[in-house]
Amino acid sequence: MRHRKVLLVDDDVNLLRGLVRVLHRQPYELLTARNAEEAMWIFKSQSIDLVVSDEYMPGMKGTDFLTWVSENFPGVVRILLTGQPSVAAAVSAINSGRVYRFLTKPCSDWDLAMTIQAGLEEPAAVG
Repeated sequence: MRHRKVLLVDDDVNLLRGLVRVLHRQPYELLTARNAEEAMWIFKSQSIDLVVSDEYMPGMKGTDFLTWVSENFPGVVRILLTGQPSVAAAVSAINSGRVYRFLTKPCSDWDLAMTIQAGLEEPAAVG
């Protein structure tokens, strides 16, 4: 069985380091990108199973990036993580099928790990 790959996308380098520190013992390989453009390059060279993206980053917003992922890599599970939650944005993203889950920062380590695990295990996670 192929080793699962999870891509974490956030412009906050310290947050990315913290996420890697929290998730490093999970049964999947972690990759990181500091913006949507960098993440797109990774998608073109790696087989990604699940992506966790921040909403507010320089350049492309997380929801726009996840729409790109959904159009170009429809089998990838998409999770949106944001420190500035907008209920309207969350409802729109989830209802349109662009994201599997919407999490707010700060998010507990357990919630994030369990959400990623569930996304990798549930066939319905990809919409």
